Amino acid sequence: MSIVHENKIKTLENIINKSNMKLNGLNYVPLIPKNSSKYSLESGKILVIGLDVAHPKHFAAANEVADPSVVGICANMVENKHNFVGDYFFQTARQESIDKQQLKQRIHWILRSLQKNRPDTCPQLVVVLRDGLSEGQFKMAIQDELAAIKEACQEMRLKNLKFVLLIATKRHSKRIFALQNGIKNVAPGSVVEEKYVREDVVEWFQLPHKAIKGTAQAVQYALLVNELNIPTSDLQAFLTTQCFNHQIVTSAVSLPEPVFQADELAKRGYNNFETMRRLEPGLIPIENKKEGAKEEKRKQQQVDVEALSLLLSYKDSKLEGTRFTA
Repeated sequence: MSIVHENKIKTLENIINKSNMKLNGLNYVPLIPKNSSKYSLESGKILVIGLDVAHPKHFAAANEVADPSVVGICANMVENKHNFVGDYFFQTARQESIDKQQLKQRIHWILRSLQKNRPDTCPQLVVVLRDGLSEGQFKMAIQDELAAIKEACQEMRLKNLKFVLLIATKRHSKRIFALQNGIKNVAPGSVVEEKYVREDVVEWFQLPHKAIKGTAQAVQYALLVNELNIPTSDLQAFLTTQCFNHQIVTSAVSLPEPVFQADELAKRGYNNFETMRRLEPGLIPIENKKEGAKEEKRKQQQVDVEALSLLLSYKDSKLEGTRFTA
């Protein structure tokens, strides 16, 4: 009650916003600029999928359980077209490429949820926002991950879909400054798409947010697939709009909300696994491999990632379709 009595408006607003999101509400809808309005989520024709992979923080010793990697996945698949919810699943430790079969299963789940929640609309464009890949993994993202998503859509009998694949990362060493009366952060909304970008791929740096303290870090985007030949200016407007779609605060966050949510979901999965290992290690499903006793002692115990995903994920639970990470 001290928050109310002491008039801590921002703290109270934060609590109310989070509570509303957890209860399937929506706090506000960001508006895309009019000249890019055909890429607004309001039409219901755009499905946005966010993906991220979180790797274990330490290596397991021999005869220990090797921590799995966690994939966070989210989409605007609920009744409100601007609301992003999702889940996570586990895969082999330190495997950056997302497991094809599990990814297809989750895309099936997203599309079924979409058909259930919005039966009168059908997506025409699928925008995939993938977080955290290096240049050497771009080919993998196209040939493995995007291919799996396309296969899943075909299996759900969705035809004539067009796809856009964007890689977003903040793990780079480049910093952007404005040389005006010294060195300052550039204004929020700034984009660098010439001179300091690669020539072998469509790339730009985008800074949608205002840094509270220190140097503002721009997000590096690489456009790998653009089947509709959408102008980069429209894509940049779309991404900036999604940076204002966080719902907890009205200011922009550094990453588009689908990427932000995928990252939070991957963290949630990792934390849930760590809690299980600390409190109930006997419940962790382990793969059964027929090997000799000596070999078994020397090798790490491998988690049955599919069984673990069924055990710890929120899919098919009462929290499915809710923003439980708010």
